[in-house]
Amino acid sequence: MRVLEGVSVYSFYAYSEIEELIKSKYALIGSRILPLLSQKAGAEFVRILQEKGLNTPLYGIAIDDKIKSFYSHSAALLKGFCQGNLKPTYGTLRATNAVSYAGKSLEFRANHPRDFTFKGDKNLDYFLLDDIITTGTTLKEALKYLKILNIKVHFAIALCSADE
Repeated sequence: MRVLEGVSVYSFYAYSEIEELIKSKYALIGSRILPLLSQKAGAEFVRILQEKGLNTPLYGIAIDDKIKSFYSHSAALLKGFCQGNLKPTYGTLRATNAVSYAGKSLEFRANHPRDFTFKGDKNLDYFLLDDIITTGTTLKEALKYLKILNIKVHFAIALCSADE
């Protein structure tokens, strides 16, 4: 677990363990593989929430769930992850700057922000979901932006972490 902008970020897999599966996001087969990975993680996470008595509905936001290569990998992850009291929302947080951070330096990431827009219900309780956490740049930017809008984000999920 990491903490970014005061929000706990949970991840379930080490990137090195599922690298080939995560890279399937660039192909149509990823629309089948990624939901299976997130479904397994989501089931475990919901079980832990229920054991702690946390049954309040929480709404998931997939970071920049635009359709690329016939599907949105982040929306597919969100759909698989959301079970029980976790509910998906789609098209809620979109980047206006469609920059790719894959393989880019921290300096590049800092100089090319995603510039998010929010199109959701400001009164709901949310959590963020992304596929990989490396430097945390994307999640930090999203959390800062949502905080400015007074959107309540309880935690964030990164399916896998590059530093584990």
